[in-house]
Amino acid sequence: MEQFGIHSSWVATRAGAAGVPGRTDARQRDLLTGEITTQYDLLREPVFRYLVTIGVGAGEAEDILQEAFLRAYQHLARRPGLSHNVRAWIFRVAHNLAINGMKRKAKLSYGLELSHLDSLARGNFAPSAEETLLEQEAVEQTRAAMAKLTPHEQQCLQLRAEGLRYREIAEIVGTGISAVAEAVARGCRKLTD
Repeated sequence: MEQFGIHSSWVATRAGAAGVPGRTDARQRDLLTGEITTQYDLLREPVFRYLVTIGVGAGEAEDILQEAFLRAYQHLARRPGLSHNVRAWIFRVAHNLAINGMKRKAKLSYGLELSHLDSLARGNFAPSAEETLLEQEAVEQTRAAMAKLTPHEQQCLQLRAEGLRYREIAEIVGTGISAVAEAVARGCRKLTD
């Protein structure tokens, strides 16, 4: 994740500065910081990818990612045993932060764009003209296919592509498991038509 300007040391530093309400034991604080840092290292890239694919810019995705993990740290500090599923909890917080940010921007009549993936997919190499053309065609085909999907179907498919189970997706988007399963199935049908 260092390529995105985010470091796990940031989590430890920011979390330590935030304090641990109700916990004064330095050992407990160190254990908590280690636990959050481990989760950050495991989940930062999938959460970042998810945020970018739902239309959040790379810079804002970094901010949301950091805020989600800071909230996880603060939540764990208040209530040890965050939840039975930290991954779904982190995705849910990041999802909610992103949606709230999009709503604020929509109120300001700011146009939302879905594609920052082009620059991320390219990396640091200079593609040939043929590679660029093929990539542009693939991106356009993907955009056209994704345009067929409702926002709910897009979110469910993107979270499923990140490896989350239907139950986890339902927790993140705030619907039932059967609604998620139907959205994924409908989305797959639309993409293959």
